[in-house]
Amino acid sequence: MSSGMPRRTRTSSLFAYTTPFGSSGSSGTSGSSGTSGTGFSAVTNPSLTRILTSDGTPNGAIAQSGFTFDGTYLSLIGTQRIQSDVNTGVSSSTSLYQIPTLSGCGAFFDYCVTESGGAKRLGTVMTTWDGSSATWTDTSTPDLNSSTLGLGFTVTVSGGNVNFNSVVTSGTWTVRLAVRVVY
Repeated sequence: MSSGMPRRTRTSSLFAYTTPFGSSGSSGTSGSSGTSGTGFSAVTNPSLTRILTSDGTPNGAIAQSGFTFDGTYLSLIGTQRIQSDVNTGVSSSTSLYQIPTLSGCGAFFDYCVTESGGAKRLGTVMTTWDGSSATWTDTSTPDLNSSTLGLGFTVTVSGGNVNFNSVVTSGTWTVRLAVRVVY
């Protein structure tokens, strides 16, 4: 058994508590950076970008094929895709986010908009699409501090992509997005 603080991992979900690798020292063949000690001695189903889950045993690490992180996207394949994005200095109508039309059947664009003067609104644009058109609706809070009428949204389909667009009639905006794509 090694000494030191436990490493965070939990058994029935993503994390289990195990101890750091190695039994003594901080480097070498038996230290915390060594080649022996407690921890995972084998990973089932390894592949680049897969997230490891564990049952807490030395051979219990499984690289999940449907649960990945590539440095940009945390993906639950077959269920939904979630990504956050911040667009600053939005002062004209533009595409804020694109999804390939073949990537899913719908999406939720959760947003928080703030105008440089302090006006603020939180809401969700729900959309579904096919290869040529989209339908959508926007549900939001009442405006805070002052009117947010200077910023709206549309959803369009073009060039094989679903486009989440800003429609700016006044002001300069920060648009924070949390996008969930339903597959």
